[in-house]
Amino acid sequence: MNKAMVFFFSEVDWGYLRQRHHFFAENYAKRGHRVLYIGRIGLRYPKLQEVFAYFVTRVENGPQNTCQLEGVELYGSTLLPPLNFLFNFINKQVGLKRLADSITTEEIIIHFYQPTALILDFIDICNERNIDVIVVYDCVQDYRHHPARTIDLIEIEKRLLSKCKLVIADSSVNFDRLSCSSDKILVPPGVDLDHFDLSKYKRKTLNKNDKIKLLYYGNIRKDLDIKIINSIGNSTNFDLTLVGLLNIDKSMLSSNVEVLKAVDYTCLPELIKDYDALLLPYNINNPFVKAIIPAKFFECLRTGLPILCTAMESIKDYHVYLNVVSIDTCFNSIKLDDLRCSYDDKIEILLQNSTWSSRFDSFYTGI
Repeated sequence: MNKAMVFFFSEVDWGYLRQRHHFFAENYAKRGHRVLYIGRIGLRYPKLQEVFAYFVTRVENGPQNTCQLEGVELYGSTLLPPLNFLFNFINKQVGLKRLADSITTEEIIIHFYQPTALILDFIDICNERNIDVIVVYDCVQDYRHHPARTIDLIEIEKRLLSKCKLVIADSSVNFDRLSCSSDKILVPPGVDLDHFDLSKYKRKTLNKNDKIKLLYYGNIRKDLDIKIINSIGNSTNFDLTLVGLLNIDKSMLSSNVEVLKAVDYTCLPELIKDYDALLLPYNINNPFVKAIIPAKFFECLRTGLPILCTAMESIKDYHVYLNVVSIDTCFNSIKLDDLRCSYDDKIEILLQNSTWSSRFDSFYTGI
């Protein structure tokens, strides 16, 4: 019998910066599963052209093998965001039935991130068609504090937990908050060891009087500590660059902070090699941040560069390897020699056990 087809309901589009979602989808394919990757549906109301596309897209235009990986197909049809009764009704009567028409095995795996009515309804449709369903909840957000959460999201999350065969969580906070009778596994972010190995690059020598070139890469949004970012940017010892999608008003940032557009995942090492240290400036006073373990965390460790970060609870076990900073830190007095380097033998062992393949294997055996 063919291996179960995987319906991978991601919360990011395939073209977004490569992370957990992409690697897990790819690993399913490497294990012989046909994977249908459904990109970010979002929890916002669609634009008019998106609604139009929903009704004109045909079934045959759904799966699109444009990710250049055998076994993974990108779902081209549109699903409406599950925000109200009307959208849920249309999804159930049109979009999800169209999606179910692409099922080619007697058993499927639903691997999802956002706990919404969309997932509940798709499970119901599959059950009506006598298709065996294995449900896997991959929790990487604390939806109790998610800025885009809907009123009934937590209740839906509880209902979905009762249907899961397996629940995985990326941080101890998410792991502890989820109550379920199914298997529950802690699966932190991973790392592509070869990709973020900077030893293959020739790096310049920093002179004593040079400023420390500090880099943050990722989404630039409200869960970052803007005060700390500006304090570093205005200091005499740092040149700070933020690289990523700007989701805040640029006027909130000091003019001394350089902001560059996001770069492709394949280009990240080439970018990082020109910097002296990395920054993880998350706002620890934001309740949403409490459960976040940055997707880039183990990537940053792998570079071997010093890491400046706020006192995030989710990575407290690793603070000994980091340079923990706050708004009270005197950035004008910090020299590069003062910064703790993130790499040693213990980190090497940790990273060897943190590859995306090993992360996947840690939960795949339980499916």
